[in-house]
This record gives sequence, structure tokens and C-alpha cells, in this order.
Amino acid sequence: MTRPVTLIALIALIAVGCTAAKTEPPPASEGETPAKTAAPAKPPVAKATPAAVKTPPTGKQSGHRRAKALIKWRDQLEWLSWADARAKSAAEGKSICLVVYTDWCPRCRELAPVFSDPEVGKLAEGLIMVRQDKDAKPAWLQQFSDLGSYVPRIFFFGPDGNLRRDITSPHPRYPYFYTPRGVDALKRSMRAAVGG
Repeated sequence: MTRPVTLIALIALIAVGCTAAKTEPPPASEGETPAKTAAPAKPPVAKATPAAVKTPPTGKQSGHRRAKALIKWRDQLEWLSWADARAKSAAEGKSICLVVYTDWCPRCRELAPVFSDPEVGKLAEGLIMVRQDKDAKPAWLQQFSDLGSYVPRIFFFGPDGNLRRDITSPHPRYPYFYTPRGVDALKRSMRAAVGG
């Protein structure tokens, strides 16, 4: 039993880059004198602590762009998948608002709370809302790659499924980029999508 434990401890130490293990003698139990614990019969075995054990990252993370936490989106809104939104849009004659984001993006984190604004929430009721994590790389999103790869991007589609290129943000270089500081521009775009 000692050899497998020693081997496991040695592997754990090598894995974390340690060159030597420091161990302390076990504490004296009641009734024992320090002389009895000073020279143990067997060499102590170094144990790997939970802090020394490394686990691989999980989830959809890319390189240095690891998300600290998932973005909190407004729960009161009904967020649909792209396929469900297309079907509902055709059936109900409503426009689609597509929000493309990533969890690691600071601008996306700043934009998410905008959907808690009461006026934005009211406008969203007249639209079919879709949010899509760009890092998930769904095949259907590739058809819009010519419109940029930046995030966040917000697109509006008519009930016919066509992109409303007439509804854009006021940003000169990034026409589908909306920010919390530009919430009025987002509201104008949402009104245009709902009304037409």
C-alpha cells in the first residue's frame, strides 16, 4: 500500500513542478513523549494537497479569452434559438432581434443589463429575441460573417427572414455595434423593427 501512495505523491509533485517535498512528523498523541515521535520507523509520505492538483478548464473557452462568469441576461424576456425564432417569426409576422455576444467580451457584459431597461423590455415584447454566443460557432451564423466578426452585434430581421440593412447603429465603422451609452440608438432601432 505504501508504494502506490508514494508513487502517486511523486507523480503529483512532478506534475506541479515541485523538486522536493517538505513533510513534518505527525503530531504527538496524548501520552506520547516527543522522543517517540522524533524518529518515525518509516519515512513519511508526502501527500498531494487539493491546491496542488490541477484540473483542465471546462466549458467553451478559447485561449486567453476565458469567461469569468456567464453573462446575466434579463430573465423576463423570452430568448429563443435561431431555428425557433425563424419559425415563430414566419408564423406571427414579427421581426427578429438577434444579439451576438461572447461571455469574455467586456462590451457584451456592459450591454446585457440594457435589456433590463423597462422601455427596452417593452420594445422586446414586439420582437422575437435571439441571443447567440459567437464562440459556439453555429453554422447558420456564418452567413452573416461578411457583416463583421466583432461583438456585440445586434441584427434585425423582418418576418420574411431577410436582414433589415436599413436598421443599424450610428457607429461609422461598425453598423451593428450597440453600447449601453448608445441605448437610445438601440431603442430607435427596436422601434423601427417593431413598426415595420
